[in-house]
This record gives sequence, structure tokens and C-alpha cells, in this order.
Amino acid sequence: MTARGRRDSVATPTRQKRSKRNRLAAFVPLGILVVAWLAAACTSSIAADRATGEQGAGAEPALTSGSTTTFELPTTSTTSTTSTTSTTSTTSTTSTTSTTSTTLGSASRPFYRSPPLTAPGTTLTPVNPTVLAFVAPASSGQFVTATSEGQVAGRGPLQTYRVEVETTLDFDVAEFAEIVDRTLRSPRSWIGDGSISLQRVASGANLRIVLATPDTTDRLCAPLRTNNYFSCRSGDDVVINASRWANATTAWQSSIDDYRAYVINHEVGHFLGYGHVGCPKAGALAPVMMQQTKSIGACSPNSWVYPGR
Repeated sequence: MTARGRRDSVATPTRQKRSKRNRLAAFVPLGILVVAWLAAACTSSIAADRATGEQGAGAEPALTSGSTTTFELPTTSTTSTTSTTSTTSTTSTTSTTSTTSTTLGSASRPFYRSPPLTAPGTTLTPVNPTVLAFVAPASSGQFVTATSEGQVAGRGPLQTYRVEVETTLDFDVAEFAEIVDRTLRSPRSWIGDGSISLQRVASGANLRIVLATPDTTDRLCAPLRTNNYFSCRSGDDVVINASRWANATTAWQSSIDDYRAYVINHEVGHFLGYGHVGCPKAGALAPVMMQQTKSIGACSPNSWVYPGR
């Protein structure tokens, strides 16, 4: 073999190796693109799953700060504290209605109770058949005040309260005030341990107790989500949702009168600084600060702070 032939036979394997490397190198960019596409697809899938878990269908919007409320209270978020000392008296008083009304404002209110998760979506079955026809009217944002004053009930430091009803509601303010008075003056209510006394006044009260339409309740209780359903306490205001006042809830297995006493005592309890508690044991009376509007659980319904008195 000539020298040139020997050089060609040596060069041929070298050229073959180079050609193979060139063909492999051509696939490298394609492989990189495939890996990048798979990585992007995985990232997108993970992000989608995370979004569904945090804010998927049915999730409630996050609470916002700086909500506008007027007068009424939010029961929803546990936050605002108000100092209250009260004494109680056991005298009943009658009240008359005033023609003056107050209009909703835009002052920011602190909120106290932790927000309810969701309002029940089922139709309520009222425990009192006489209220089956109740339909919540439109919101007016204006309130009629019970103008008479009651006697002091209890022995401790005095807390005063004012009672109002939204003008579009078909509930008499004098009757609402009488129910509130009868509840809070009972020794089974907050005055029962002698630590506070309570008195209804026509103006200048420490606490306002308002019966409001569901829409007005939502506005007054914001940023707490009352969802047209719950009542609440906000600052020095207690807001009773008129739908609950009329129909109670499906969870409440007692009379409408007992529910009304419960919701008054519960929300006023928040004003006095008490938070939510659970059912202590199966078969026990539910504590008044248990969220009985949502569920009684294994307990029995109870309207009172000191039910045995």
C-alpha cells in the first residue's frame, strides 16, 4: 500500500467519528427545547393546582381593610374591644318611637368576631309558623329610635344601651326594645353575676342595639362577611339581622323567642369582651357564646349566660 493509501485508510475512521459527533450535536438543541417545554408545562400545572386550592370555586373573597360601616356592629371578625362595665336592673319599661332617624355614614369600625365561613344556602324552615311569610324588605339605612328610658338592672358599673329599628322593617321599635329589655334585665343574662348593670336610654348610650335588614347588616358589619344571613357586633354597635330575628335558623331546635334571647345575649357578650366557645360535652346546654346560629353540635340549645338562675 502506498503512503497515500495508508493516510486515507487512517483518515476514514476519523472522518466517520467526526460525522457521528456532528449528527449527535444536531439533536442537542432539539433535546434542550423538549426539556424546557416539559419544565414549563409542569410549572403551569402546579400553579393551576395551587390557584384552585386557595381561591377555587366557592371560596370567599379575602377580607379587606378599611370597610365602611355605620353604627351597627360586626360579629364576624374577632377584633375590636370595647371596655364595658355594666349593672343591671330588673324593671320593665315601655318605649315610644321617635320620628328622628339616623342615616348610614362611612366611618370605619373595628370588628370583633372571627368571620363565619359561609352562610347556609338552603331555605330556612322557621321554628315559628307565624313568620313563614317574612320577606326581607329593601334597605333604607335609616333607623327609628326607642325614646323612653328604662330602669337600671344589676349591681355593677353601669353600661347604657340604645335600641333602634331600620325604617323599612315591619317590626315595631317599642316591641323590639321591650324584648331587648326583658332579655338583658333577666338574672339569667349578663347582669346575673353582679359585675355589671344595664340601662336603656334614648341617647348618649355606650352601646347601640339595632335591628336591620340583611343588606344593611352586611354594610354595617363589613369587613366581616355576614352574607345577608348572620348578625354581628362591631365596636359599640350590635346589629341583629332581621331575617334571623324573624325565622331563627334550621340549626335552632327551640322557640323563636328563645332564639331572640340567644342572639341578643350572644352579641352583647361580644361587646362585653367575650369570645366564641365550643360545646363542652354531649348533652350539655350550649354556652351562650357558642355559635348556635351555625350549629348546636352535640349540645342542647340555650339562650342564657346563667341558665340556672
